[in-house]
Amino acid sequence: MKLNHRLIKAGIATVIIFALVLGCITAYFKKSTDYTAVSSSETNTTLSNPYIGWYSLIGYTLSDSGLPSVPSSYLTADSPTELVLLEINLRNYANCDISASGLSNLDLLLSGWSDTKKQLILRFVYDWDGNNLQTEPSSRSQIERHIEQVAPFINKYKKSVYLLQGIFVGNWGEMNHSEYLSADDMTFLAQKLAALTDPSIFLAVRTPAQMRTILKTATPLTGTDAYSGSLASRLGLYNDGMLGSATDTGTYGDSSSDASDYAASWPRADELAFQNQLCNYVPNGGEVILPNSYNDLDEAVSSLRTMHVSYLNRDYDTDVLEKKWKTSTYSGSDPVWQGTNGYDYISNHLGYRYVLMTSSFSHSQLSITLENKGFSNCYRPVLASLTVASTDHNFHETISIDSDPRTWLSGKSVTLQVPIDTDELKCTSYALSLRLTDTTLNREILLASDLPHNTDGYQLGTLTVDTLFSKLAK
Repeated sequence: MKLNHRLIKAGIATVIIFALVLGCITAYFKKSTDYTAVSSSETNTTLSNPYIGWYSLIGYTLSDSGLPSVPSSYLTADSPTELVLLEINLRNYANCDISASGLSNLDLLLSGWSDTKKQLILRFVYDWDGNNLQTEPSSRSQIERHIEQVAPFINKYKKSVYLLQGIFVGNWGEMNHSEYLSADDMTFLAQKLAALTDPSIFLAVRTPAQMRTILKTATPLTGTDAYSGSLASRLGLYNDGMLGSATDTGTYGDSSSDASDYAASWPRADELAFQNQLCNYVPNGGEVILPNSYNDLDEAVSSLRTMHVSYLNRDYDTDVLEKKWKTSTYSGSDPVWQGTNGYDYISNHLGYRYVLMTSSFSHSQLSITLENKGFSNCYRPVLASLTVASTDHNFHETISIDSDPRTWLSGKSVTLQVPIDTDELKCTSYALSLRLTDTTLNREILLASDLPHNTDGYQLGTLTVDTLFSKLAK
C-alpha cells in the first residue's frame, strides 16, 4: 500500500513537472508584437475621386441624323472634369416614339461617354430655352413611352450612369412650367423611372417639396432604409437655384410657409434641416447662382455642409465662383486651409474627404480612426481592406474590413477594428496598408493624408512580430 502511495505521488509530481516544462516551452516561443504607426497629417491636396466635385454640362439634341460625339478635351487624362451632366433633348420626338435611328444614336452617345470613364449625370429634357410648354409632349403617355424606350440604354451603361435628374419635364428639365407637375403626374413618372432603371442608379427631383409629394411623407430617409433599392432610397435632389436667395430662387417657401404640410415648400431653415438628414444617404447637387449674401463664403460653406452637397456646375454662376469665392480667403476653424481661397476650400470639400486620424495595435487587433471632412459621404459601394505584407516579400495577405464606407458620415469619425492572426505571421516585419476601392469602377478612393502610398494603398504603420526564442538568439 505504501508502495502504491509512493507511485501515485511520483506520478503526480511527474505530471506537474511535465506541465511546467510544457508551459515554459509555450512561453518560450510565445510571440510578441510591436506596432509603429507612420506619422501623418491632413493635406489640402486636391484629390481625384469619383462622383464628387465640379461637373461639366454638355447638351445633345437627339435626332435621326448626325452621329453624336464626345468633345476631344474629355478624351485625355487631364480633361476638364470627370463628372459630366449630359442633357439630352428629346424635342424632335415630342409627339411620337423615338425612332430606331434616334435610339441608335443614344446608344452611340452613351457608349462614347462610357469609354471616357467619366461618371455621368443624365437629364432628359424637351426644352433648353425656357419654353417647355411649347415643346413638351401633349400627353403623359408619350413621356411614359420615352422613358420605356431610353431605360434599356441607361441600364446598359449603368456603371457609368451615376444618377438621373428630373422626370423629363419642365423648362430646362427643371420640373417647372409643365402640364405634368400634379402630385399624380410627378409620382407616376418618378415611379416609372424607378421601376425601369437599375436600382444602383440614383434619381433626383428639383425641390424637397416635390420629393415629399412623390413619397407622401415629411420624414426624410434614414440609415435603416438607405441603399435598399426602393424609390425612397434612390431619390435625391438637384438644386439649380442654390444659394441664389433666401428661398434658393423658389426652391423653398418663404417665412410664412407651412412646415407641417409635407407637400408644401417649407421655410429655408426647415428645408436645410430636412436636407441635413436626407442627404446623408442620397446625393445633392446643382448650380450656384446670383451674387447675394447667401453665397458669401462663410454662409455658403455652412449651407453646403448642411445640405451635404457633393457636386456643382463648374460654369454657374461665374459671378459667384470667380468674382466672390476665388477672391475670398478661408478663415474658418480648419488650420490646414487657413489662407487658401474660398473656391479651393469648397472644391476640395464637395462630397467625401477621408483623413486618417490615428492607428494602433493591441490584442491582435488593429484600430484605424478616420474622419470624413467633406460636405457629404460617398453613396456608391466602397470596399475597405487592409493588406499585411512582409518586408521580405514572402507574405502578402489582404483582409476585408467589416465596415460600409457609405455610412461614414460627413463631419464624423469612424473607428475600424481589424483582427490580425499573428500566429500566421512567420517573418519579423510587416507593412500594414489601408485601401478603399470603389467596387463599381474598381477604382481606389484617395485619402487626404500624407501617408506612404503604393498599390496596396496607404501604409499605416509597421508591425514587428517576434518570439522569445528569436529575441534570446539575438
